[in-house]
Amino acid sequence: MENLLDELRQQVGCNKATTPAQIKIADLKLRQLGLPEIPEKYADLLTKINGLSNEGSLIFGAETGDNHCFEDIVTANRTFFRGKKSDWLLLGRDESFYFIYEPASQNYHIIDQDSFEPEMTSADYEPLLVFLLKIE
Repeated sequence: MENLLDELRQQVGCNKATTPAQIKIADLKLRQLGLPEIPEKYADLLTKINGLSNEGSLIFGAETGDNHCFEDIVTANRTFFRGKKSDWLLLGRDESFYFIYEPASQNYHIIDQDSFEPEMTSADYEPLLVFLLKIE
């Protein structure tokens, strides 16, 4: 994970890290919307880099007031699911794909925006993050 963090810090725009307390607040807001909580592994990433952007790709961070530059996970999911409950949690997107977490399978998915067919699936978010952020 440290190698990935080094790559991210060098190649992409990043928000400052968030705190576990801020992640708990985001989790509470997500539950109020009828959505899953932020997965533990992904929450750990947010305590190091709270949101990322690269070449049109966006990875959502936890809401931290004025301390973030990119769309946060609560706002993104509220907009994406239009106030409806879901078993998925939207973690990011680019012009062609959605980055989704599915708690039932404990898998991360890259989903095609048009067909909603999975492009990639993994129990680990790292390879999907690299794909979505176009990191070489």
